[in-house]
Formats: sequence, C-alpha cells, structure tokens
Amino acid sequence: MRPNSGAHAQVFGLYARYNQWLNDKLFDIMLDLPADCELLPATGAILRQLNHVLVMDLVWLHRFKSALDEAGEPEAFLDGLMPEPHAMGQILFWRFQDMRQSRADTDLVINRLAANLTHERCEMPVTFRTLAEGETVTRPLWALLLHFFNHQSLHRGEIIGLLGASKIDIGATDILPLIDASSTPTAELPR
Repeated sequence: MRPNSGAHAQVFGLYARYNQWLNDKLFDIMLDLPADCELLPATGAILRQLNHVLVMDLVWLHRFKSALDEAGEPEAFLDGLMPEPHAMGQILFWRFQDMRQSRADTDLVINRLAANLTHERCEMPVTFRTLAEGETVTRPLWALLLHFFNHQSLHRGEIIGLLGASKIDIGATDILPLIDASSTPTAELPR
C-alpha cells in the first residue's frame, strides 16, 4: 500500500494511534494481573516481546531521525529519544512497571512523527545498516513506516496469543473502532 500525497499523515497517524491504544491496553492488563495468575510463567516471554518491540521502535526512530537530519529537516521531538539499542534482543527493562513510561513516551514520538509527515517526507530515502546482516540498505520512508507498524502488530499479536492461551481476554484489538464513517481517525481512543 502506497498512500497518495494527501493521505500520509492520516494513514500513518491512524497506525500510530492504533499502536498507542493497543500498547496501553497490554500494559494495563500486565500491570493489573494478580500475583497468583496462571499467566505468570508466560510473563517472561511477554516481557521479552515488549522489549523487542520497544528496541526496534527505537532503532527505527533513530534511523528516521538521521534521515531527517541529513535532509536538513530535523525535528526537535526526535532529540529526546532513548539511546539507540545495539541488538534486536536487547533487554531494556526487566519489569513491566519500569518499561511503561518509556513505551508511552516512545508512542508519543511516533504520533508526532506521523502527524508531521508530508508527501515529500514519505518519499525521502532512508539509508541504514541492518542489524541482522549488517547490509547497507536504502528505502523510501513510506515503505519503512509500513514495515515499522507491521512489525509492531506482528509481535503484539504474539503477546495477545500468549494471553489468550492463559484465558486472559483483552477485548477488541481491531483498528476498525479507531476509524469513523468518513475514514478520518476518531478523536478519542476507545477503552
């Protein structure tokens, strides 16, 4: 999917809001679990997945920041990012409580990035080295944003699967409630 010139901020803004909404739901659930919950053996896997998503979000945001800086279009809201992680499996936080604020802060940055997209920015080339193979790759920002949001959805789906296997229902997870009849993202996130 390649958004047309008028849709970049709207489409990626919707993805950013969906990302924030579902992350908030997951953290609410994880932090409200009782101490005797049957899920406890799976919490380590869930914590690793949430760390991985945050790590890769930070890696990509640093790459996007570098590309914007090199294009002479720096954004001050990207200056306060956590340091760039060095490995996909890096553990940034060992407890959900410790990770929550950094996740929320990162989601705000993602929302601001999406809100500041233009057609020209989305066509901007982003050059980076892959973590897995160490290859230098250049792709347009719009394509990398699709990968960025798809990666988040993939791993959150795995987390939702772990929760479901432990009989924990997190409720609605579809993006549809965030879209109103005119296809404009709604102002309020559903709870």
